[in-house]
Amino acid sequence: RGGTMVLTTDHTPASPIEKARIEAAGGTVGDFRGEPDMAISGQGRVFIKGKQFPGLATARAFGDGMGKTVGVSSEPDITCVTRGSSQTVLVIASDGVWDVMDDEDAVETALGFASSRDAATAAAVIVEAARMLWETRPGSERRIDDITACVAFF
Repeated sequence: RGGTMVLTTDHTPASPIEKARIEAAGGTVGDFRGEPDMAISGQGRVFIKGKQFPGLATARAFGDGMGKTVGVSSEPDITCVTRGSSQTVLVIASDGVWDVMDDEDAVETALGFASSRDAATAAAVIVEAARMLWETRPGSERRIDDITACVAFF
């Protein structure tokens, strides 16, 4: 542990930069009734102004046509870094992983497959671990987020 380099930031609707972009596009950022206030959770949801939908919990997404009309963007943030010799794995995953698993645990899980360089199995194990963590959350019988991971070894 300790060698994990985080290359992205979470694109939550409550983030000041994301919220400003969404509002400039005509959307609003808020919460569903009964959810923790976004000032406490740091999350928020994207809505059509005056409506309680679509209620997306992310400010960046692929393929959400309705979200796109209110400022949800598919444009990525790009970070360029020089990889050191000790940096041997890259884990790319959806918020369904990162909402329940921290960066170090995902990297440690992936590194368990470094000697075999079995990136597909490493990704599958990360997805399964995230799924199991989601299933321990209250309300999981109604909702489990999308869970996707990709692993690359260098």
